[in-house]
Amino acid sequence: VMELTGRRSPLMHISDAASLGCFSIKDGRFDLEALDKTDFDQSFLPQTVRGFKIAGKDSLGIPVAVAIGDNQASFLGSVRGENCVLVNIGTGSQVSVITDKTQTNSDTEIRPLSDNKNLLVGAPLCGGRSFALLHRFFSECAQIFGGDKNSVYKIMDELSEKNPKEHLLNVDTRFCGTRNNTSLRGGIYNISEDNFTPEQLTNGFLWGMASELYELYSGMDPNNKAAFMVGSGNAVRKSRVLRGYLEEQFGLKLKIPKHNEEAAFGAALYAAVSAGAYPDIYSAQNKNVHYQ
Repeated sequence: VMELTGRRSPLMHISDAASLGCFSIKDGRFDLEALDKTDFDQSFLPQTVRGFKIAGKDSLGIPVAVAIGDNQASFLGSVRGENCVLVNIGTGSQVSVITDKTQTNSDTEIRPLSDNKNLLVGAPLCGGRSFALLHRFFSECAQIFGGDKNSVYKIMDELSEKNPKEHLLNVDTRFCGTRNNTSLRGGIYNISEDNFTPEQLTNGFLWGMASELYELYSGMDPNNKAAFMVGSGNAVRKSRVLRGYLEEQFGLKLKIPKHNEEAAFGAALYAAVSAGAYPDIYSAQNKNVHYQ
């Protein structure tokens, strides 16, 4: 932003600034009182803004908005309105809802969104990498037994489609632990001589990924339950079985945005509102966010 606008000092949106640490979600600014107790040079801190702001103009006179956080941008580019839960599963995974809260339990976190709205976010440490872990296992097996390891993902999708309603293997996908207990590890349970099959293992992983997100969601504000669910990320888009598991666990119909790259789309909507093309983000979303 500084390079585009020629600014001599950084200007950062609170959705980005909070990720630097020592940030007061309640006050929407860096916790200067806490920093006063340290030797930290506060002159390094960037100026922060909330809401929809233009940082300046480029050499052609085009307005440039401040940058926003990627999770927040993905939310803005995926949902319409506030009464929605966003489930994103790619390399990682998150479940996000809008909230007025500034504090939460230890399993979820508050991330600033804009103005007086925040995101309540549950973010597993492994997420979509769980399925990549299973892919690596199957690929190594294929290589050992002389099979084609390049088609493993395609085969895994076909395996999951065979018996999607049968997920008798209970797979805990917390292979990297949790944010509060990094020593915790996942596991595979309820194994019998009948269900320890590649099909059951594949479906068990998908069910476990959905379960971990739903567990985080169910621990959020009970008065803030969503009316519908939006899914984003390659894992959600590519796996019909995973989408079905999410709908089954959350008890909500899953909608998929027509556009890809939801975070880039959300950043564009934010910039459009900041530049005055729309009166507010809800108008921008209603006009531009459509579902398959």
